[in-house]
Amino acid sequence: LYTSNATDIFHLIDSDIGRPISDVRHELQYDNFLADINDMLASGTPIQKQVVTQKGEWFTMQVKPYQTTESDTKGAVITFVDITDLKQAEEELSYRAQNDEALASLGKSIPGSVKIESVMERSVAMLEEQLEVDAVAIYTFNDPEGSQQLKLEAWAGRASNNDVASLDLAGNTELDFTLSASSPTVIDDISREERFQKSPLLAKQGVVS
Repeated sequence: LYTSNATDIFHLIDSDIGRPISDVRHELQYDNFLADINDMLASGTPIQKQVVTQKGEWFTMQVKPYQTTESDTKGAVITFVDITDLKQAEEELSYRAQNDEALASLGKSIPGSVKIESVMERSVAMLEEQLEVDAVAIYTFNDPEGSQQLKLEAWAGRASNNDVASLDLAGNTELDFTLSASSPTVIDDISREERFQKSPLLAKQGVVS
């Protein structure tokens, strides 16, 4: 038996009742799913772990023996509790904690009298390390009087800063979108982005998110 919500994880239809679960496709990123169920059936020890689907949804999964009597195991009972919102909150808190740690470390490492260029260089290097990203950059308007170009002020990452010394604002790229937005711009998958076009910078560096 299964509930209707189970079809979000397993490709189930009524005619699947009675079929081995190994014959049913699922959306879990979980290579040891069947092996863990078999281990649970052999040992009788329930399993609980967090699993994620191909769509990025998180669940707490519990696998317990289905018993008709104390010693007669007829199968397994598998339950899923959606914890996607909880995982997203945890990731947000972790991200903020990393930012706070980076800022605190930056403040301690910079003396009172130092050039702003040195502060920016130190900042991008620490952010790249703390956030475990491929690149961090700080840009400013090259010309304060309506310029359509950004100038690189500090860079840390895999590419040469000579390749990205200046960026042109073309009117409909992630650069233009971010400058006109009132909040940070997050790009999960640039190939599926519909809000703007990919700038030559992202294309050249092979950026995907």
